[in-house]
Amino acid sequence: MKKLNAAAVLMCIIGAFGVFQFVWGIAATESFTQMWAEMMGTTASESAVLTLAVKFYAVYHFIALALLAVVAVIPLRRAEKWAWFSILVFGGIGLGFGIALWAPYAPFMYAFFAMWIAALALSAKPCLGKKE
Repeated sequence: MKKLNAAAVLMCIIGAFGVFQFVWGIAATESFTQMWAEMMGTTASESAVLTLAVKFYAVYHFIALALLAVVAVIPLRRAEKWAWFSILVFGGIGLGFGIALWAPYAPFMYAFFAMWIAALALSAKPCLGKKE
């Protein structure tokens, strides 16, 4: 049970990043948009489309990471196999894109990747070894 609790805590730390990006993307759209423009190798002009894309990304990221945190806190702690696979697949896809997009600007993304691996490793035996 301690391993499942530790895995849930690690996933919640990653989920907290979604809250941070949501607040940054919605409240500080100008700085967030500037960061995106730099990543795309352009300048941040007053583009309604880019501003809308940044806000959409912020909302999407918040929802996705909040759902992963909820899956980690409730069904993963119950050692449900589907929860482990959900975190593996959806967390892996999200972190893969996150590292590809943000790692040059935010190297801490590698720490989130390590936390995700640790959460999966800690919860693998309790979730996958459980007889249905």
